Amino acid sequence: LEEVAVPLRAAAAIAVDTEFVRRTTFYPRPGLLQLSAGHGESLVDLVALPDPAPLRAMFAAAQPLKLMHSCSEDLEVLRRLFGAVPGSLVDTQVAAAMLGHPLQTSYQKIIKAVLGIDVPKDETQSDWTARPLSEAQLSYAALDVRLLLPLWEQLAEGLRARDRLHWLEEDCARLLADAAREPDLDSYYRGIANAARLRPQALALLAALALWRERTARALDKPRSHVVPDSILLLV
Repeated sequence: LEEVAVPLRAAAAIAVDTEFVRRTTFYPRPGLLQLSAGHGESLVDLVALPDPAPLRAMFAAAQPLKLMHSCSEDLEVLRRLFGAVPGSLVDTQVAAAMLGHPLQTSYQKIIKAVLGIDVPKDETQSDWTARPLSEAQLSYAALDVRLLLPLWEQLAEGLRARDRLHWLEEDCARLLADAAREPDLDSYYRGIANAARLRPQALALLAALALWRERTARALDKPRSHVVPDSILLLV
């Protein structure tokens, strides 16, 4: 892994993606970390190597620039892997939106729209923590970072022509700050549908129950709904 890190550290930008499973746990279970500096792809097995320490300093640094697409869940995985969010970020989904592409455009759709390449979606629901991974899974994972660099080159050219690169820098800095911020567990009840319709006493009880559920889910590493579903909390 140290050998893999050397050319990555020297690159101006690297493509980054993660594959994980989050069906029966609160926290994502990492399976793969995909990296590319434009000359082949590296797939880091996070099951065999759950602490990829040789990459920590590179991720913490501002250089190389880290390229991701729709990065919120990836940032959560990376923060748990390295203890901090990356030192730099470009989210190509945000960049594409600033050029008029639909908001929250998927990786497959933006690659088709910008590069004219069809990217398969067959392995989206794979169990990335199972071993061995199939050739189809490995190919899918590699493709997720292979095209990010040429995609970014096209998007950056468009943003530069419209003088919008500083917009992207500001938005991506905000994404990193949000991902680095410690969660306010006391406020999670506000995200429960129909909570605002409750009367003050019931709302206060819901807030207390939601806080208990949040702490319990994290302690047990179980999804919130596996501890107590929202529908039950609303019976207050």
